[in-house]
Amino acid sequence: MKTARRPARAPIAEIFVSRQGEGLYCGQRQIFIRFAGCNLNCSYCDEPAARDASAARRATLKEILKTVDSLRRTGSPEAVSLTGGEPLLFPAFLNRLIPALKRRGLQVHLETNGSLPQAYAKLKTKPDVVAADIKLPSAAKRGLWDAHLKFLKLCRAKVFVKTVLDSRATLPEIARAVEVTAQAGSGIPFFWQPATPSKKGVRPASPAFIKKALALARAKLKDARVLRQMHVVWGVK
Repeated sequence: MKTARRPARAPIAEIFVSRQGEGLYCGQRQIFIRFAGCNLNCSYCDEPAARDASAARRATLKEILKTVDSLRRTGSPEAVSLTGGEPLLFPAFLNRLIPALKRRGLQVHLETNGSLPQAYAKLKTKPDVVAADIKLPSAAKRGLWDAHLKFLKLCRAKVFVKTVLDSRATLPEIARAVEVTAQAGSGIPFFWQPATPSKKGVRPASPAFIKKALALARAKLKDARVLRQMHVVWGVK
């Protein structure tokens, strides 16, 4: 007799409805599914609790979809954002979740650090939008340029890039971030995101530095902007 298979699970830190506060879809009402667990440890991380997968509840697809269906009745969200942590640590689970969300008529956004191209390639159903956060070595403590370039080339038709600028950022690395994005596609929308100050000593880059960064980006990219984390300004999660 065959033993019944246990349903697949993924570590989920939280699921909630809010306004998207970053990037190209800033202001859009979305359901956020936050995966726990991350392959990086960035100095400015604003969700440190989501880095530890072992501390999160392991939810089944059915449990997640039940919560999503309930939240859809609380304000007509336009999309679902798969965020983290790093959702691409769980490609097999995403292969079940993304199609189920699309069948509900929801646009699916993937928020990722853009360092796992092999995992993205495993997705049988791709998200509708990819928000890739290019990590500067000063924050990630190592260079990820090759991985970022491979990742952006895989999803260039649906991706936009965010890069956080804190006080540790240097001109050579921001120039490299622009170059990597331009190599993948000069039409990829690009956002410099000044770091949100924190009690742990995180500080945004200076206005003069941000101005230089914007000029560098606009010299090689068709759409380059500066946008801080607006959900912090709005006082929402």
